[in-house]
Amino acid sequence: MKREDSIGYIKSRMDSSHEHFRLAKLLYEERLWEFAYTQLYHAVFYAVTALLAKQEIYTNAHLEAHADFTRLYIKSGKFDAKYAKLIKDLYNGYKKGAYVGKLVRDSELVMPLPELVLEMINEIEKEINSST
Repeated sequence: MKREDSIGYIKSRMDSSHEHFRLAKLLYEERLWEFAYTQLYHAVFYAVTALLAKQEIYTNAHLEAHADFTRLYIKSGKFDAKYAKLIKDLYNGYKKGAYVGKLVRDSELVMPLPELVLEMINEIEKEINSST
C-alpha cells in the first residue's frame, strides 16, 4: 500500500474507532448494555487495526489483529498488559453475544469499560501520532 493510502487507511480506522465509541456511550447512557458492549469492542478493534497499519500490517481478522497487537505492543512493553486483557475480554463477550446469543445484560460488567476503552484508544492514537 502506498504511504498516502496507508495514512488514509489509518485515519479511516481511527475515525471508525471514535464513531463506535460515541455510539457505545449513547447506548450506555440508555442502559442498552449488550449493544454498548459490542460497540466498545469495535471501537478497540478499529483502533488496534489502525495501529497495526503503522507497521504495514493490514487485517480484518479479529484474532489475528489481537495476536499481532499482543506480539508487537504488549510483549515489547509499549502498552500495558491490561489492554491485551481488555481486548480479549471484549472479544469474548462480543463473540458470545453475536454468535451464541448470550447477550451482556449485566450493567456491572459494562459500567467500568468506557473509561478503560477510551484510555486505550487515546494511548493507541498517541503511538500512531508519535511514530513516523
